[in-house]
Order: sequence, then C-alpha cells, then structure tokens
Amino acid sequence: MGALLEEGELEGFQPVRDREALKTVIAAVMVAAAAVGVAVLRLPAEVAAPLTTLTGITVLVTLYRKAGGAETVSLLLGGR
Repeated sequence: MGALLEEGELEGFQPVRDREALKTVIAAVMVAAAAVGVAVLRLPAEVAAPLTTLTGITVLVTLYRKAGGAETVSLLLGGR
C-alpha cells in the first residue's frame, strides 16, 4: 500500500543508490574552492561577490543537471 508500482513490476530492477549526501558535500567543497579562487584573484568586491555567486550556481546546476538542475537550485535558494 502506498507504492507507486506493484511488486511484480519491480522484478529485475536494482534499486538506485542515494548519492544526495555525497553531491551536497561535493557542491559545498566546490563552491568553497571557487570562493577561495575568486579571493586569490583579488578582484574588487563589486566583481568578486557576483562572480562567486555565479560560480556557485553553475556548480549546483552542473551537479544536479539530471534532477533538473535549475529547479533544484531554485528549491535550494528558497523557491517553490
């Protein structure tokens, strides 16, 4: 009860591993590395902040592209 598919329809399929935690850690590390990289460039704050944000969004969309990257980023940023 409550299943989307009947048991018989699931035979022969292997469950997919949940790698969401790994993706989240990779995203955090990559965004932090991008922020450090931008800081090393010693750009003015007016350029560094948007560049860091754009880099972070690019990382998230790339990591979550199969799950609908743009939609996932929107949810992570508080969208509906």
